[in-house]
Amino acid sequence: MLSLGANRHYRMTTEGAAAHAFKDLGGAIYAWRGFFMSVRMATSRVLLNVQPKSAALYEHEPLNYVYARFKKENGPKLIKLHKFLSKVKVVVTHLPVKKNKANQVIPRVKTISGVSVMLASLFLLHC
Repeated sequence: MLSLGANRHYRMTTEGAAAHAFKDLGGAIYAWRGFFMSVRMATSRVLLNVQPKSAALYEHEPLNYVYARFKKENGPKLIKLHKFLSKVKVVVTHLPVKKNKANQVIPRVKTISGVSVMLASLFLLHC
């Protein structure tokens, strides 16, 4: 079960009864069907609000696999890649693990701002 934001829940399995809640959109993006849930107290009753929700999520793979799948389906168009990866949050795994005083691992989550460095390096290689 994946919870995003406030009370949005998605079952992250593609088997059994939840198989209809998953759709491969191509290019390393999946559509997941879930629900939004809220509970409030009212005068002499409880109000329960449950609404179906959908979310487009990136494939949970290393970035080079996501890039290879994107390139396979969209070609090597770097402008499209820039739009595809901008504002995507990733977990950094190539640096040493950081731990707090309770010896718990602190995940290093970074946001991709674009592929401008990649564009510059590719431009220099082809000149």
